[in-house]
Amino acid sequence: MLLLPALLDPARRAQGLAPALAVRFGEVLLSALRTAACFALVGKPIDPSAALVFACASNAANCVPMIGGGLGIREWITGLLAPGVAGVATPDALAAELLNRAVELLVVVPGGLASTPMLARRLAEAMRTRRVEPVDTVGGGFARAWSFSTQLPQGEVDESDPVPRSTPRSSDR
Repeated sequence: MLLLPALLDPARRAQGLAPALAVRFGEVLLSALRTAACFALVGKPIDPSAALVFACASNAANCVPMIGGGLGIREWITGLLAPGVAGVATPDALAAELLNRAVELLVVVPGGLASTPMLARRLAEAMRTRRVEPVDTVGGGFARAWSFSTQLPQGEVDESDPVPRSTPRSSDR
């Protein structure tokens, strides 16, 4: 779904699609490696193709719109697929996937906390230099999109902007 705007816009289609697909493919391969390591740690090693199946199923389960990235769904998908795909009993597969989730949380939570100051600085900078304005995308304002525009110092005009902006800036108030 994140690639849909790039696919619909012919001018941007080739520009960002290849890097996005490469990053996504790399993420699936790393997920497969993590899954294989977790199965090995619980004493049930699996082959690389089974690890790739579990990684793809886990990524599909992460698309479930729920806090926690499909908490419980990912584990049970792996647990239910494991006997047929890898010949591993469901309890062992659940243990491996729960280990995978625990390791993921042990990395993601501290990483997120460590990156919070940097993200706060970037957000503050973005709020100072940009403003968000609704823009009509369909005739009578039925659908709305959001446009980001860079603020110019007082008195300067952006010659490339076809629509003059009359929205007051935070510095004008």
